[in-house]
Amino acid sequence: MEAQESIIEKSFETANNGQMTFQAEILSYIKEISSWAKFLSILGFVGLGLIVVVALFAGGVIAEQQGVPGFGIMFTIIYLLMALLYFFPIYYLFNFSSKAKTAIHEGDAIQMGEAFKNLKAHYKFIGILAIIVVGIYALVLVFGGLAFLAVS
Repeated sequence: MEAQESIIEKSFETANNGQMTFQAEILSYIKEISSWAKFLSILGFVGLGLIVVVALFAGGVIAEQQGVPGFGIMFTIIYLLMALLYFFPIYYLFNFSSKAKTAIHEGDAIQMGEAFKNLKAHYKFIGILAIIVVGIYALVLVFGGLAFLAVS
């Protein structure tokens, strides 16, 4: 893969003296993508706020209703950890949006690189999270199947 990347880099160097240029159409796509990314990241931050509110207030309510000591604290901790986990991809998406708009407005290639670096981090985080979730589902299915076999 490194050899392929170096070929791509060399072709850009020879074609544009080391500078990558974008057509106006591509810049308009990036601008639209960054607008949607900002919208989705703001929705994500609002969702994070709701998760934190639920974590802080619902934990106490659930603890009173269940009567189990420590259940409300456990609920609060789980929801706060979930909010922390979701914060990072939303933050990366917001950074992509901000930096991409700035890069287009100022014509700054370095800022555009930073924008795509954040987009890469966003998708990498989401991908790793998806792998973990699929792994957990697989374990639940295996142990659920084993429990079913043990009972029957």
